Amino acid sequence: QKAALFPGCTFVLGFDTAVRLIDPRYYGSETKRDAALTDIAAHGCSFLVAGRLKDGVFRTLADLELPPGLATMFRELPERLFRVDLSSSAIRSAYATA
Repeated sequence: QKAALFPGCTFVLGFDTAVRLIDPRYYGSETKRDAALTDIAAHGCSFLVAGRLKDGVFRTLADLELPPGLATMFRELPERLFRVDLSSSAIRSAYATA
């Protein structure tokens, strides 16, 4: 639905959301997932994926098994441009004590 409303848009996703986006369980099958992503691509949309520190390892787009033929829809937000290992809880706590 968002792809139809915002054709040509690049959606920025975190690693965890990208994992869910390509997981066939959320669509009912790989075929339905591929059809949904193909529809998004047909609207000229793509995804920019930011990595995430998970279990002590920084996970990136390279860690995902992207659907064949649809990998070109995904680009990685380079770690050096955005990575700051602070949780939102730590940030809120710092502001609360300031």
